[in-house]
Amino acid sequence: MDAASSDKSGIRIEPIAAVHIDSFHHALDVVAREKKYLSMLEATPLPQMREFVMDMIAKGNPQFVATAENQVLGWCDISRHFSRPTPIAENSEWESFPPIGARASDEGSSRPH
Repeated sequence: MDAASSDKSGIRIEPIAAVHIDSFHHALDVVAREKKYLSMLEATPLPQMREFVMDMIAKGNPQFVATAENQVLGWCDISRHFSRPTPIAENSEWESFPPIGARASDEGSSRPH
């Protein structure tokens, strides 16, 4: 199995890469401005977003994006936090850009969790 998967809708789930950063930044900004699912009100500035993503990649923290037509529609990331009582605690998120939910409901399937 390769690192990316795709279904008949053309949506691919793949590990995030530098090429995804601009589109990921846009998707994050759209979801943040909805003021429903994230505590931030807008995306972090692009230079900091680029640093965050590249740091996640360098540390081997899992971060995946859902893409269609080279645009990020959703994402999932796990940030590992090290502390004394527990060697590893993880924070996981999955967010999707509004069109993926609309497409899913049009096709009779549910929005990713």
